[in-house]
Amino acid sequence: RSPEKAAEMARRFEREAKLVSQLRDPHTITVYDFGKTADGLLYMVTEFIDGQSLLNYIHDNGRIRPGIVARMVSQILFSLLEAHQRGMLHRDIKPANVMVHDLPGRPTQIKLLDFGIAKAFDDDADTGDSMSMSLTAKGRVIGSPGYMSPEQIYGQELGPESDIYSLGLVAYE
Repeated sequence: RSPEKAAEMARRFEREAKLVSQLRDPHTITVYDFGKTADGLLYMVTEFIDGQSLLNYIHDNGRIRPGIVARMVSQILFSLLEAHQRGMLHRDIKPANVMVHDLPGRPTQIKLLDFGIAKAFDDDADTGDSMSMSLTAKGRVIGSPGYMSPEQIYGQELGPESDIYSLGLVAYE
């Protein structure tokens, strides 16, 4: 990897980590710290979730009752609501990026993970503020193909509806 690509990757990582570390919804993974070690390793410190991915949960439990699916989806929607209100798209909603865990008296709680390819979508003005800059190249297709919205597949402009489309696919699954 070229030094230029490594530097761009580090800048993108820092912008994404700054965006995600601002999220406070209880259904979003909490980012406590992030940075770069002396030898150049990028890191992000998040909360530990004692649970399993929704992918594994579906595998272990089979078909999930509609009421539980509705509760899971509503929790993910709260996480996405905050991200969208802050001008951020997740862009990789899929069962592997959703953790299912239990709290005392509150089973089947959800945490949305892996905002690693998150993208700021309120790029209307070039303010020079890294928080308003696109985090990936326009037209570049990033995500998990089986859960992408049509506009994401075709590398078109994305908005909150792209994440909602992906969540609908997850709910159906």
